[in-house]
Amino acid sequence: MYKLFLSLRYFRSRLIHFVPVVCMTLGVMALIVILAVMDGFQAQLRATLRGTLSDLIIRVNYESDFEKWKEILYSVEGVRAVSPHLQSFCLVAQVPPPSRPGEFERSALMDGAMVLGIDSRLESQVSLFRSYLKWREKNREREEWGSSTPDIEAPFRVFDRRYDDRAGVILGRQLAERLGVMRPRVERDPEGRLLRADYDRVYLTTMVRTEGQERYRAEQQDFCVTGIYESGNQEIDQHIAYLDRGDARKFFQFSLDPSEIRVQLADYESQKDRVKKQLNDRRQEVFARTVVEGTAWPAYLLPYTVYTWEDQRRNFLNAISNEKGLIAIIAGMAFIVTGFMIFSILSMIVTMKTRDIGILKALGGTTGGVLRIFLVNGLLVGLVGGALGLLFGLLFVHHINEIKELLNRLFGWEPFPQNIYLFSEIPTRVVPGEVAIVTGMGVTAL
Repeated sequence: MYKLFLSLRYFRSRLIHFVPVVCMTLGVMALIVILAVMDGFQAQLRATLRGTLSDLIIRVNYESDFEKWKEILYSVEGVRAVSPHLQSFCLVAQVPPPSRPGEFERSALMDGAMVLGIDSRLESQVSLFRSYLKWREKNREREEWGSSTPDIEAPFRVFDRRYDDRAGVILGRQLAERLGVMRPRVERDPEGRLLRADYDRVYLTTMVRTEGQERYRAEQQDFCVTGIYESGNQEIDQHIAYLDRGDARKFFQFSLDPSEIRVQLADYESQKDRVKKQLNDRRQEVFARTVVEGTAWPAYLLPYTVYTWEDQRRNFLNAISNEKGLIAIIAGMAFIVTGFMIFSILSMIVTMKTRDIGILKALGGTTGGVLRIFLVNGLLVGLVGGALGLLFGLLFVHHINEIKELLNRLFGWEPFPQNIYLFSEIPTRVVPGEVAIVTGMGVTAL
């Protein structure tokens, strides 16, 4: 019993004993915060990419027949929904407002974008398309986001006849901001019925084949901006635009569609490999039959490639995963240095207690008993430092965005710039297993 009493007394007697506690607290806290931010960043990135992509992506020929493809895909067990995609790269230019007398005529703002032709009803079954049709004013909180389109069920519909039956286009948030266009401004009666809608307009310009299919020519069309798309990932939102599938087919002048088919599975983790293998085996069967019979590929089933959404973003996901590992290693090395510093401090404390050790030995204390006094002292440093590091680390993670805003207000420093890190807030995710390992390392390191 005297060993525990002396350990507690030594632990409280001098201020120097709290130095290793502070070091341990900061080390555990830093590792918890670093891992939580990296896990949150990885989880948020995966969720964003998963929301903009479907479980499987099938790249097919432009002349494929979607109705026949749909029959093939629904015959595969595990396929829950499918959606066609037409896509073409376009130049998007703002339709500038008419200049007033005496004003200089302003040049149009323009940018490039990948324009996707979709069926909004089918697309909402394979991705979070409708969930991303949202808008908020810059002075509002995130909870006040609302729909960016007058009718979420018909997002491409232009409701005002003043626009001469123009088709609608939906632009990514950052793309819309660069072009200086906004969501539709609507007026409704007290019962919520639409009375009037004002739309910004953009020109889309793409290249289409001539009738002889030997040359290309530019095709331009005027569209009304009927909605704003915001996935939260700026890399996507600044280079994406959506058209209705029928309007896209006319504008791109495709005789059939699609260029991609998005597939949603009932259970992605358990079915992705099996469904992907079945579709690839089907391709090999068709190829073998055409070789044996000397026939051409079916017009609706020209060579295709099947990807999972993770295959589509493999390099990006691997880079984030490797970055997390490297940062954890660097932080762990700093933690080891902290451990050596704490060991040096505790060794110095033992040297300072040489006379006390002599008195204990003279009173009959054993070498093992004296050793246990200082081992318990080190254990107390680990327990207290680990517990405080766990507490402060979790509190810091929970309030990390408030701390970010405070730093921005006080010093004008933005530690997590949105234009670099893609997300408007610092994402965090606490993994209990990782927290337990970090805390355990802190407790047992001494």
